[in-house]
Amino acid sequence: MGQPLPGHQPGSALAAQLYQESGWDPKVVSPADARGIAQFIPDTWATHGIDGNGDGKRDIWDPADAIPSAASYDCELAKYVKDVPGDTTETCSPRTTPGPTGSSSRAVSRTSRRPRAT
Repeated sequence: MGQPLPGHQPGSALAAQLYQESGWDPKVVSPADARGIAQFIPDTWATHGIDGNGDGKRDIWDPADAIPSAASYDCELAKYVKDVPGDTTETCSPRTTPGPTGSSSRAVSRTSRRPRAT
């Protein structure tokens, strides 16, 4: 396992992200069709979802699969923006889609699009 982002305890950024995106509701569906506790778009889940609990299934609705998938995908996104000036956590933070808690959701960045470094 990698090191936590500077200024964060292990898992704290991911926990905050999941709370903001889904309010910890594993059955929530956003208006953008992002699903589950980690708010993956189905096309993105198809390529980035993992079998986190080893039961042989990659289940978008199962937190035991979705949470490790979110962590893995966040690490992948961080690699794409590692050379962008500024804080990696801020660069990867969502800004656009309202989530179930009334805050922004990562539904948009969890599409098949990759962030562009400018």
